[in-house]
Amino acid sequence: MRQIEEKLLGDAVPLQEIESRFRRFWRETAGSDSEAVLKAATLNLVVLCRSRKEFASVSEMLPQLVFHHPGRHIVVLADGERKQDEIRCRLGAFLQKTTDGRRQIVAETVMMENAGGFQHTAGAVLPLLLADLPVYLWLNFPFVSLEPNLTPLIHAADRLILTTSDTLESPAQLAAQLQAVIDISRRCSVSDLNWAQITPWREALARFFDRPADGVYLKNINAVEILDAGHALSVQALLLAGWLATSLPAPAPSEADSDSTVVFRRAGAQASVTLRRTAIDGLTGPVKVKLLAETQGKTAIFTAAAIDERLQATLQIGGSLRTLHTVPIGRLCSTLLCNELDSTGSDEAYLRSCNSVLEFLRHQIVRP
Repeated sequence: MRQIEEKLLGDAVPLQEIESRFRRFWRETAGSDSEAVLKAATLNLVVLCRSRKEFASVSEMLPQLVFHHPGRHIVVLADGERKQDEIRCRLGAFLQKTTDGRRQIVAETVMMENAGGFQHTAGAVLPLLLADLPVYLWLNFPFVSLEPNLTPLIHAADRLILTTSDTLESPAQLAAQLQAVIDISRRCSVSDLNWAQITPWREALARFFDRPADGVYLKNINAVEILDAGHALSVQALLLAGWLATSLPAPAPSEADSDSTVVFRRAGAQASVTLRRTAIDGLTGPVKVKLLAETQGKTAIFTAAAIDERLQATLQIGGSLRTLHTVPIGRLCSTLLCNELDSTGSDEAYLRSCNSVLEFLRHQIVRP
């Protein structure tokens, strides 16, 4: 990674002076050099935070974010401790040298403390967006529902990045969240960091059938099980079940629900998935996935299991057990976010999973 230099341009800059400060910095950086200073910009990133801890964590991520995704980065703290209608902005910029030795501005940053919640956030942020570049909006707090004050930002966004609840504490509450996600997806693309966290699982499971010799089992899967750690089912396990249910043809299992087992049932020819809860110190979320298939009198057990910082995928047929592949896990939030900023399109697999989980939750809500 090339070295990036950060410059502070002002610690309490009024909104109306932000653009002039950035232009002045560009001129001062060029100075008397005969060569113009380059400026890289590929996107607008707007990050909304509700706590100083969230605000500080994003500040620490900025060097990595701007290296991979140059542009204008606006980080907003809804500060309820200060007087109403006060907005304070700290301006910064990141520079690097190109391979031919020229200086390049790779990011302009606005760290905005917005008193009174998000009431005036849209009015403050929208004029600062760079024209003709995609807008990514990241809600850096647990998503519950969309605040009306944020609607103008949603309309301006090309992609909304959020995080759904960690666990299934209330089927009705999670159902409302997922319905809100589906509704928002009609306005802009949506991604969920909970979904991003299970990318290694989806990769490990999809790679089971890369070899033609193993692919013959795909149409003959007769059981799918997810082992999930924690006091309640994790949303990651539910999203993984929704993905599997909409990707694999399989019959419904005969097993009934119990205190530690939930059967994620689907109608028609779509798969049903058994989710089993277990208590493992220090772990939450999926820890093992098993696919059982039978063809020509042979039973195959495909297993992906979390071991340290990787997923180990194995295949057992009779007494033969072999390791197929490993996939790294434990990705940092900054890495997950960088991956989400690589795309503006809709993630149809995620939306299908959301709809599948929503159907399951509604069944849970009305079940006696």
